[in-house]
Amino acid sequence: MLAKLVTGLAISLMGHTTASAEMLELKVARAEVSRDDVPPGGAVDVLLTDESVEAAAAFTESRVGRQIHIRADGTLLMSPFIGGPMNGPAIRLSGGMTPEAAKNLAFLLNHSARLTIDDEPVK
Repeated sequence: MLAKLVTGLAISLMGHTTASAEMLELKVARAEVSRDDVPPGGAVDVLLTDESVEAAAAFTESRVGRQIHIRADGTLLMSPFIGGPMNGPAIRLSGGMTPEAAKNLAFLLNHSARLTIDDEPVK
């Protein structure tokens, strides 16, 4: 699955393992359906609360070059490698998502779905 995040959270091609796994719950201010250039073309732009922006920046800053996982209600959405710390309020969730799936995910995120990032190994 091709995944990309916007506003400073870049995907790199190199990775590293971490000694201990951590999870961070992100508070969603708003999620909107968007379009991705990669077929099938669905994407979701997620605007985080100010508190979550600061927490995500600290979380990603300490994990540059490592892989993280983004989950909604525990379901793995994507596993990008961190090229640099997140320095903005938005995350784009994309890659392999149909427009209908993007619409459903945006609805869930706007109606209390739990969005988390972690560096736990995928089982």
